[in-house]
Parts: sequence; structure tokens; C-alpha cells
Amino acid sequence: MPHFYRRSKVDANQKEIVAALRRIGTSVLSLSTIGDGCPDLLCSHQGRMMFLEVKRPGRPLSPQQVQWVSVWDPHCPIFVVESINDAIYAVTTEDIIPDVRDRRPLRRGVSRVRVESRDSAKSHQGEE
Repeated sequence: MPHFYRRSKVDANQKEIVAALRRIGTSVLSLSTIGDGCPDLLCSHQGRMMFLEVKRPGRPLSPQQVQWVSVWDPHCPIFVVESINDAIYAVTTEDIIPDVRDRRPLRRGVSRVRVESRDSAKSHQGEE
């Protein structure tokens, strides 16, 4: 029996996040049409590869996303981001490592990134 992929919805903030990431030199490949729990974006910034799952503020991962993360390589970071600042911080901060305390409900390999203020994100952007 063939497996039919459920086409996922693109969160409203994804387009602006992708545009902002590209402005700072990040290569971004949208994976959101794959569905089945695959993260929304594959990003490469200065030689670092990572996945970003774009969520509207306060939205949890779906059961399919939790399942996808549970079988993916734990050495490839997956970050849940809710804003441009979160995304920029995730791709530009080299010492970010998924925190095991953050992974409890998400299983392995996922960290939520939350930037508290614009100043915090700007300090991690560097000069454009």
C-alpha cells in the first residue's frame, strides 16, 4: 500500500524568517512541502548545517515532528524557532548545542531557541 505524505502548512512567519536568514548570508532550503514531520528549513551558515522548525509562538511540535526527530541523527541540530531573532541566533551562534533539559518532551536533538530582546539577537549577528 503506498504511503501518502500529508502536505504540511507553512507558518505565516516562515517567509520573513527565510528572507532575513538569506540577508545575512545563510543558505536556506525549504523542506516544508515534504511533510510527515520533516523540519521546515535546512540551513547552512558558515559551514554549519542545521534544521529549523518554524513555529508560531507557543505552538508545540506535532506527533509526526516528534517522531521524525526521534529517528534523525542526534548530531545534526534541529532548532525550533518562532521569530527572525530566534532564527538568526540559531544559525549564527556557534556554541549553541541542543540542551538535553530542553529535549525531554521532544526526545533527542531538538532545542527551542528564544531570543528575549532585539539587542540580544543583534549582538549575535555581527556586522552586515
